[in-house]
Amino acid sequence: MAKDDEDVGFKRWVECIGDRWPPVSQTAQVLRVLEVCSSLDQLNR
Repeated sequence: MAKDDEDVGFKRWVECIGDRWPPVSQTAQVLRVLEVCSSLDQLNR
């Protein structure tokens, strides 16, 4: 996946969760979860 596609997907995700965006202390944890989810997604293809 191209970097631009990742950025667009991430922005869309941020917009989707809106007010539930986590505080900075949780952001690394959230990014880790996304990383795991995308890895699982690739395995499912």
